[in-house]
Amino acid sequence: MHLLPLVLLPLTAQAINIVSSNDDGWAEINIRQFYQALTAAGHSVVVSAPAENQSGTGSSDKTPTTLTEPCEFNSCPSGSPATGYNSSDPRLNYVNSYPVTSMKYGISTAAPPFFNNAPPALAVSGPNVGSNLGLAVYFSGTVGAAHYASEAGIPAIAFSGSTGSQTAWNVAVPAYSQVYAQLATKITNKIVASGTPYLPNHVWLNVNFPEVSTECASADDFKFVLSRIFSGLLSADDVETCGSSRLPTESTVVGTDGCYVSISVGWSDKTDAAADVQAIVLDKLVVKGRKGIIRYGSDEKSPLEKVSDYDMSYSYSDDDPIPESAGQIKVALFRVLASGEIKRGEYLPSFDGIREPIQPGPSVPRDAYWRLQEDIFRSKCNSIIGSGRAMLTGFCAIRGRCLGLPATITSYRVTELAI
Repeated sequence: MHLLPLVLLPLTAQAINIVSSNDDGWAEINIRQFYQALTAAGHSVVVSAPAENQSGTGSSDKTPTTLTEPCEFNSCPSGSPATGYNSSDPRLNYVNSYPVTSMKYGISTAAPPFFNNAPPALAVSGPNVGSNLGLAVYFSGTVGAAHYASEAGIPAIAFSGSTGSQTAWNVAVPAYSQVYAQLATKITNKIVASGTPYLPNHVWLNVNFPEVSTECASADDFKFVLSRIFSGLLSADDVETCGSSRLPTESTVVGTDGCYVSISVGWSDKTDAAADVQAIVLDKLVVKGRKGIIRYGSDEKSPLEKVSDYDMSYSYSDDDPIPESAGQIKVALFRVLASGEIKRGEYLPSFDGIREPIQPGPSVPRDAYWRLQEDIFRSKCNSIIGSGRAMLTGFCAIRGRCLGLPATITSYRVTELAI
């Protein structure tokens, strides 16, 4: 499998108004850590989450009722009103009902007083205790809350993590909870930094984090991959990434050895969004900034090692077209050329397995000059990208960088997201 991960670079995001919910309860440690991380990043955040663990309640909704027993972890006493807040931090609200009801209350009632009576700019849900992959999106209250917000016209993201168990807010913070909060904040900041509209109408993102382990111990260890919720065997094509028109499933991404976070683009019916909508989200998440492109002025130019400094130019625009004509070189070296790590002429095109320079001649098709096989420069790219499984491939380098994963599955290439 070749995954083109989405590299989420450190960002200084614009501070916005965010409403937060979950299905594990308002006093669960993951939502509290996420609240603190978002607040530390400068955002104005209001939590509105169930008084009790409401996992698996999907999109259920009912009028909140007075508590007949204490809130989870004894965070509020029996007999407390149907809705309430933390006396020391009124931005932390409970709702004695389902996640959807909690999100609805947060959007309509709890959040506006803190946002100058404006609606939230973004809704987040989770991080959930446990993954929400595939069919689980239909039953997950964490997903249900995000889905409700997206249908209410507020861009929304559902976060879930495979490590952890129900944990009270007032105990020693587990490492996984801190890592998931940091990862969720990175993704949130990336979406915010991409500008408004943060997501297309009716779109919500389903984000799943793999296990936190000795290999994946800090937020910097993780890479982010655009995925799909369901297999899509009978579905139309996905957005094209790295030459493939089918994204990997989120289960495949999270289940692959390594530290890979899946980001799926959900639609109003809780299925995968169409390719044109996926493309909008992909464009918000892929690497932005300087990309090196070697250009040829005419078909009469010699092979790669003969390019002069005059013939080399760099693109600063994300809208720069991928070279298509025979009059342009058809290899994009992504950031590597711009960094100078791979020099002009250091790697030569190969044709029919030939590894030495190919001399121009009538017996050798000119297209041979434009073919760079991955295995020729894989070792160099490995050291540059910093992963023993990394490689660059042709046109895909315009959009991101390809990552080869140590798996028996070989049918996917996806784009590394710049998060």
